[in-house]
Amino acid sequence: MQSNERKVGYHLRIPAGEKNGYGAGAFAGFFLIIMIILGLYNYFPYRFDIEGSALRAILTMCWLIHAAAALVIGGLMDVGGEKFSNAKRWLRWTAIPLVVFAVLLSFLPNTDALLQTIYLLIAGNVFAVLCAAYYVPFAALQSSLTQDQQ
Repeated sequence: MQSNERKVGYHLRIPAGEKNGYGAGAFAGFFLIIMIILGLYNYFPYRFDIEGSALRAILTMCWLIHAAAALVIGGLMDVGGEKFSNAKRWLRWTAIPLVVFAVLLSFLPNTDALLQTIYLLIAGNVFAVLCAAYYVPFAALQSSLTQDQQ
């Protein structure tokens, strides 16, 4: 062992189960988001009375809001407390609403096309903000999951 290597104390090590838990949570959230987007883009124009161009405009606006929300949520996470525990708190409080809005986006009310578009616009924008609130903590936790942060 070289003298310039840094040793990490045993009490500072993160267990493998916790690392695997974060990896499984990130994969599950990513899989959920991709399935919702594919469902919106491929299934809704054929099943419901929604134009493809309106759906693409809604998705574009949702991801622009997602990008702005990621910046805001990243700033909010840095404001107070210890970053590691603060990120865990964000994950805990955004996981269930993310799943609830994913279920809401899986179904559309049986109304005319305008109300369906408004429903998708509102639910999609809330879903995009929740996606940002779910993934920004994972990005913050990635640096603290390594044993040597240098």
